[in-house]
Amino acid sequence: MIVVKLGGSVITDKSKPLSFNEDVSRRLAEEIVSTGMRNLILIHGGGSFGHYTALTYGLDKIGKPTSQVPPGFLETHMSMRKLTDKLVEVFSSRGLHVYPIATSSILTARKGRIDSLYTESIRLALKMGLTPLLHGDVVFDHGNGFSIVSGDQIAAKLALEFNAYKVVFVVDVDGVYDRDPRLEGASLLREIKVEFLKEICSEAITSMDVTGGMASKLREASILAEKGIAVYIVNGLKPGRLYKAIMGLEVEGTRIIGG
Repeated sequence: MIVVKLGGSVITDKSKPLSFNEDVSRRLAEEIVSTGMRNLILIHGGGSFGHYTALTYGLDKIGKPTSQVPPGFLETHMSMRKLTDKLVEVFSSRGLHVYPIATSSILTARKGRIDSLYTESIRLALKMGLTPLLHGDVVFDHGNGFSIVSGDQIAAKLALEFNAYKVVFVVDVDGVYDRDPRLEGASLLREIKVEFLKEICSEAITSMDVTGGMASKLREASILAEKGIAVYIVNGLKPGRLYKAIMGLEVEGTRIIGG
């Protein structure tokens, strides 16, 4: 089992609201199909769809528990569904037999972390030869009323639930750097041991990312690496890198490993 998280910064243009990167998404689908991998779960981020809508309504600014549905709750969920629909159309056209599963219908959170998860629909989809496709979402939260659960967190949770041996985070940079990659002299860290994760200061966080950008991935990667699951962070804007990461070939990027 391999879990692949497609970053919103790859499948959308995060500088333009509701802008879908169709060409990139099509190529990623072709790379996945060419691996021949059957036991695969896909999760996608929000990019200029979910993140944009959540920020527009200020869902990231609600700091206290609520018992009422906040403005933008449904709109953010529907925005994510629109992005999923676009991905399903493109993926299906390239022979990738995905089946969308609504994240908010199969999980609940408790103070921002996944609390309960119903996996039977995912298991049955896999058994029928389909590739489950989930996404980060606004979900009901036992502690806060609602919370935004990132695709990164969902990817890590599913990897643990399904005993995955590898998780691939597909992002818009070459991997994790020792500093902001936009700064002169920044060096790509090709391998990071889990105990050193906290020392990394290159958090590639954009103004539109309400779930934490690279920081979110590193937090989830540390959980996975401690359980012996290999984690790869690769640039999905560079052709062939997702394919190589899935196939276990040498690929430019960052690998997170246990101690």
